[in-house]
Amino acid sequence: MRIIGGQFRGRTIRAPEGMGTRPTSDRVREAIFNILGDVPVGVNVLDLFAGSGAMGLEALSRGAESAIFVDESPDARDVISSNAAALGVSERCLVLGGDAGDFLARQSPAAGKCSLVFVDPPYGEGFPDETLRGLMNWEGLASPAIVVVETARSSSPALEESEAPDEKLVLMRKRLYSDTAVHVFRWSDGGEKRLGT
Repeated sequence: MRIIGGQFRGRTIRAPEGMGTRPTSDRVREAIFNILGDVPVGVNVLDLFAGSGAMGLEALSRGAESAIFVDESPDARDVISSNAAALGVSERCLVLGGDAGDFLARQSPAAGKCSLVFVDPPYGEGFPDETLRGLMNWEGLASPAIVVVETARSSSPALEESEAPDEKLVLMRKRLYSDTAVHVFRWSDGGEKRLGT
């Protein structure tokens, strides 16, 4: 795996070994950041189900100020910390263990609210909708915020439908890549300038 763009473009990063983690491919990661466009300098990022940390690290490479990485796997957290150290950004990263839902119920960022969020849970287990509902009530979410959710291509989550988790959550883009569907949402509590595309 490698960083696709920004300050660390071309740098190699590690992925956790085994089948417990499904890292976002370089191709899909590049497509996501092409959709997002320029990452606003200084934003704070939340990377849920972080795996290798590739999404949050890519955002840091492109100008984000800080990133919070959440993953249940100790091996994944070790890899994220190792990748952050190799890139020289450990001081800009907070790596946390535990369930994403528990994190959203209890934690708030010390450095500032997050306006860019990546959600890449295990496919087919109902996590996207559950996580989005928790995210909409999370006090650490900035307004406006961009939320990128990866699901299985074949799934039809409620987050696309009229019973979406929050009426202020709007699906801006949906793209299909191999077995992956990428959903880009914008969330706002009203009155702000639009972030991203």
